[in-house]
Amino acid sequence: MGKRKQSVNSEGRLRDNKYYFNELYKLHPEYFSDPNIKNLNNGWAIVNDAVFRRHFPQYDIVGLKGKPLVHHHIGGGGQAMAIPQPLHPGSGGIHKFEKQIDIWGKDQENAERLQVFIK
Repeated sequence: MGKRKQSVNSEGRLRDNKYYFNELYKLHPEYFSDPNIKNLNNGWAIVNDAVFRRHFPQYDIVGLKGKPLVHHHIGGGGQAMAIPQPLHPGSGGIHKFEKQIDIWGKDQENAERLQVFIK
């Protein structure tokens, strides 16, 4: 078995914070404060600031305020979301929780279940 490319996760999904946050900005510029837009344009970390928390109040927690944001592949699959870095310490943290609640590695199965909502 060869080495896995670091630019993709174990499911072959792109691991690229810059790409993710640029795409998120195109879709939802209202999530980004002026300082985070500057960070985005300079390739610096986007942070969990007041503007971001206005849209994601679940991250309005003392230990997460002002922390860098990373993109997380839900269950290791194709859907991604921005989360504060302390919740995503490598392969532990949120990944452990996803495995405990049995959503890890079930991207295709979950996508098929959601097809019922598409008309």
